[in-house]
Amino acid sequence: MKNSFKLGLYTALSLFTFVSAGSAVAADFAAESYDWTGLYLGVYGGGGAIVDNIEVPPLGGANLNGLGGEGLLGGVLAGYNYQMNNIVFGLQGELGFNDLHSELNVPGLLNIDARQGFVAALSARAGLLLTSDTLAYIIGGYSYSDYKLSSNAFASIKENYDGFHVGGGLETRVGSNTTLRAEYRYTSYSGEDWGAGPLLNIEPSSHTGTVALAYNFGGGSGSNVSAPAVASDGSDWTGLYLGVYGGGGAIVDNIEIPPLAGANLNGLGGEGLLGGLMAGYNYQMDNFVVGLQGEVGFNDLRSELNVPGLLNIDARQGFVAALSARAGWLFTPDAMAYVIGGYSYSDYKLSSNAFSSIKETYDGFHVGGGLEAKVTANTTLRAEYRYASYSGEDWGAGPFLNIEPSSHTGTVGLAYMF
Repeated sequence: MKNSFKLGLYTALSLFTFVSAGSAVAADFAAESYDWTGLYLGVYGGGGAIVDNIEVPPLGGANLNGLGGEGLLGGVLAGYNYQMNNIVFGLQGELGFNDLHSELNVPGLLNIDARQGFVAALSARAGLLLTSDTLAYIIGGYSYSDYKLSSNAFASIKENYDGFHVGGGLETRVGSNTTLRAEYRYTSYSGEDWGAGPLLNIEPSSHTGTVALAYNFGGGSGSNVSAPAVASDGSDWTGLYLGVYGGGGAIVDNIEIPPLAGANLNGLGGEGLLGGLMAGYNYQMDNFVVGLQGEVGFNDLRSELNVPGLLNIDARQGFVAALSARAGWLFTPDAMAYVIGGYSYSDYKLSSNAFSSIKETYDGFHVGGGLEAKVTANTTLRAEYRYASYSGEDWGAGPFLNIEPSSHTGTVGLAYMF
């Protein structure tokens, strides 16, 4: 089985670890609190990347992991929550459209476009209330998607995929019946042969980050509903903080060959885990929080071409660093929605059994956003989605080659505020 199951499992376990950590500091219960039980309807939107693992069994199990693409997505969701003390369980259904696509273009000669389209999902959710208004949750379940291959050289082809998804996020009340959530999700689909029988197997996986707004029917306060008391001691968010982060993501390399009339492949894709350290400073003005943040970490996002016994080529993102500005709005004293952006740096390594390793360094920018909530007076938990785009590099080939990576990552972070 490909590494997608391992990636999904590791992502779910890391999210569950962070959510479970919150339970240790949210053990005090209030006599009355808002009840999350009830139906809800909502909309969501965001972005992400897709990676296609392509296997050719007749060639000794040769595979390319993978062909990558990126784009935007959105849809509608509906679900039901049931609260028991400070735990919330629920079921959720979604319908949407993922415009995640890959494209090979040779101007005037050939264009091939592979595009994910309609998507649907049925999920189970389980969450812990960090405060009466803020929920940290994990999510998982069944996923469905259609996929279309179009070209000026042949008739369009369609294929349908079934699979599973795992992920997690934070959700906070922004009105009496309205919630805002930030979520990262990894989805893995089963293999399909696209009509080629035993000659071909293509297994897509996607990494997406979304923001959702939901209206909750019902709810209210009652003596039979217990939830954690407000986690903070009333102090503001101003001050230094240190933290750790971890998660998963995908990288897409846009490859241009200028001598071939600007031919390009968008792109070569890879996926993996990531983690690191962060430090920053927040300054609060009423409900508005601004700040600066620095990070160092390691992104094990990789693509691989493997022909057993003959050839192996591995392209891997490694060390990363970032300097960011953040701006956020406090919907409650203990929950903040924020946007983030700034400078990104990364190194990249190309290894093979056919040639010596090559390294390249990249500069770029990132933008993203998330939700952050206090779980104690000095500790916060955050869920964040980030898109990073890097400048082009020629890998020593001069005007013959230009490779521009971009990454889509979802992380959970735990920070201590001084």
